[in-house]
Amino acid sequence: MNEKDILLNEYQALRKEILARLQIHHYIVLFASLLWPIFIIAGIVLVNNLQFYTYLLLIPLVFTGIVFNYQSNQRVMEATARYIEEKIRPKAQEIINNSAFEWEKYFAGQKKRWQFSSIYTLFSLLIPFFIPITLLFFDSLTEFQKIIAYLDFSLLIVIIINFRYKLYRVK
Repeated sequence: MNEKDILLNEYQALRKEILARLQIHHYIVLFASLLWPIFIIAGIVLVNNLQFYTYLLLIPLVFTGIVFNYQSNQRVMEATARYIEEKIRPKAQEIINNSAFEWEKYFAGQKKRWQFSSIYTLFSLLIPFFIPITLLFFDSLTEFQKIIAYLDFSLLIVIIINFRYKLYRVK
């Protein structure tokens, strides 16, 4: 195998990695979009009134793992794309021609620091975290429920801090 073939094989493998992670991304968002309403409906049907708030306050704990998985996939996907841009593309331009792999550069230039579509995608992942905030302001909770609500709120802050990487990814 020559250097050109090795480079193209590496590029193809990395693109497959990005596509696989993108598919996982979409499944996570779909799963979250279906899961939180199911949790709330199940709580209304199955849980008695005294325990309903505790049940609602546990939903964000489940979603924390889902959101962290989403964030981890996002970071790996963007690191892979950055590797293609910074390592493979310059080599390809030397070996193949000057316009090799222009799509990645073009597409990266389309990203903005703030995009409504990104927030919309994350909405299904983050909406359960607004349950404890709502309950803290509008209803009286037991001490145990308040502890869970504050834990949920703390996890929301951690999640928001973890999303700060998105602010620095735009070139």
